[in-house]
Amino acid sequence: MKKALSILLALFLLFSMIPGAFAAEGAAPDSAANIIEVESDSAVVATEGPAGTVGTNELATLEAPAIDEAAEVETVDTAEVVADEFEVEDAPAIVGISAVLPEKEITVIINGEIILFDVAPQIVNDRILVPVRAIFEAMGAEVSWDGDTDTVTAVKGETVVVLTIGDFNPTVNGVAVEIDQCGIIVDSRALAPLRFVGEAFGGTVEWVEEDLTAIITFEVPVEKGRPIGIMSAMDSELALLLETADITETKTIGGMKFHIGTLEGKDVVMVRAGIGKSLAAACTAVLISEFDVSAVIFTGIAGGVGDKVKILDVVIATDMILHDYGMMTADGFVWGAYAGVDQETGAIPVDKELSDKAYTAALMVLGKKSVFRGTIVTGDQFIASDPYVTLLQEKFNALACEMEGASVARVAYEFETPVVVIRCMSDKADGLAHEVIENFGDKAADISASIVIELMKII
Repeated sequence: MKKALSILLALFLLFSMIPGAFAAEGAAPDSAANIIEVESDSAVVATEGPAGTVGTNELATLEAPAIDEAAEVETVDTAEVVADEFEVEDAPAIVGISAVLPEKEITVIINGEIILFDVAPQIVNDRILVPVRAIFEAMGAEVSWDGDTDTVTAVKGETVVVLTIGDFNPTVNGVAVEIDQCGIIVDSRALAPLRFVGEAFGGTVEWVEEDLTAIITFEVPVEKGRPIGIMSAMDSELALLLETADITETKTIGGMKFHIGTLEGKDVVMVRAGIGKSLAAACTAVLISEFDVSAVIFTGIAGGVGDKVKILDVVIATDMILHDYGMMTADGFVWGAYAGVDQETGAIPVDKELSDKAYTAALMVLGKKSVFRGTIVTGDQFIASDPYVTLLQEKFNALACEMEGASVARVAYEFETPVVVIRCMSDKADGLAHEVIENFGDKAADISASIVIELMKII
């Protein structure tokens, strides 16, 4: 019975043509077809394609857990593969192939931007292979394809990268670079090793194994001009940044000291605004009007509100809400949305591009398990109440609460200035908050500041 089922499933797969991930690993196969064994929870069939080219079928409808070990293909059938973008067809047979089905998708982030692919990155012979064109173009290169030689050429400034499918020696400005996994073609797209592709134009590559995430960063030429404003509420939240920056001048306006200098090669103005909404709003206005900052980064500590948000986790705001704005009636306080930009929800927007990059920077500092994105709420109260935390969760779906961010975002919105709010959790805003913040406040402040430092490298 099992044998009959295996044959039926294999025949079904031959006509399904659902792409998967394969890598060359042995001698050229025999010409006869040989279908691999079909297990109870997975099945894979490979077909011949151009050298370094893969065509596969997977039984996607089984929805079983990902296989732990690669299924080996003993021989390869013949099939014509045509690449609509690269015009690839009728090349020599690929050698023996292994397929690995990752438990989850591989994510690639370049300078804070999550890259979307029409062919997913693959794991081949324990190497991450990524679509070449998408990565190179995201790094600012012009990419061309020679279908006669199966060669990708990418040019950025004075750097020329040439990679031929199936070749283990691509070149950078004519100098061969040895790689231990050649480029392949999967579903009409050229894929090559992540580290080579990411570093070819001077980028750095960080692989976060637990998240299956690749973070590629590269320097973008800095245009001298408007500085970036960096704000905090307390001295402890700005301390690490002042230690790291090169400060050349300090100006005092309205009792606030504005430190002018550079951080990670970028012009900055850094300031401790003070605690509460009024001081935060005033400081934001001065940063924008007096120093003409191009963006505002607000950094510091907060109380964790979301159930999954733990002490020393980080929340990057997707929007801000003033939770204490409203009307006091004979029946008690009635919250109002009218202080927000969206006067139905009370939401105050933050800059998406800047926030995306802050999220990437946070991943580089903490890893995915400790970084969250969502609503942060602001009020002129230090929250240390379990019932009120529940209210903030239920009414606003908040992940964190603090005392300044929404005011900063509201003023920045009026001045049409990009803003991002980065908060590290010093406590859980519950009945123990006063005690816990004493133990974790400084550490949380440094984590948030460390994220700002990483952010400055990619903006």
